[in-house]
Amino acid sequence: MRSPERSEPAFFRVGILGGDLSRQSDE
Repeated sequence: MRSPERSEPAFFRVGILGGDLSRQSDE
């Protein structure tokens, strides 16, 4: 039952990546 645990960090990584891209676009 470690599927949800791996899905959580994966989503977090995607959010961080998205934020980084959004920041670069703003600059």
